[in-house]
Amino acid sequence: NAQLADASNSLWLVNGHCNAVIENIATKAGPDVSEATKNTVTGEAMVWKAMAYFYLVRCWGAVPIVHSNSDIIGAGTALDLYKNRVEDVYEYIIRTLNKAITLLPEQNASGRINKYSAYALLSKVYLTRSGWNQTGSRVQADLDKAKEYAAKVINESGATLEPVYANLFRISTGNRNPENL
Repeated sequence: NAQLADASNSLWLVNGHCNAVIENIATKAGPDVSEATKNTVTGEAMVWKAMAYFYLVRCWGAVPIVHSNSDIIGAGTALDLYKNRVEDVYEYIIRTLNKAITLLPEQNASGRINKYSAYALLSKVYLTRSGWNQTGSRVQADLDKAKEYAAKVINESGATLEPVYANLFRISTGNRNPENL
């Protein structure tokens, strides 16, 4: 169906753009670009990439992992990609987020991704993975990790809950409130 195709295409576009940003920062950023800026932008791209894969694996299960656009285009293998197992895609998401956490600042400009944005997504990934391929139960180790990373966000990020719940759904206040990570 056209809507599913559009959804899939949009997530692959996100992945492709993120790969391009990561590769270009590593190879084309000039000497005037600070290491902190390179790290922040790379970390932000890695979080977006992890988010795209998180949606892909939840919607379609096994999907190919494209770590580098240049590598597959250069090798001429873009049409020969195989799907990775669901557990491997989840592991890739987790590794990508963990790397992003090492690159991101604790605080960033309003509306930008920071370390706690990545921790929050990592918590959600572990929570979701805890129930994958289970029948009526969850994997306790994944639940423990989800709890650990959620607690980190709650206790260390400085973010607070939006005092007026309805504001989360208003265009004027929903995108910019103290609850956004």
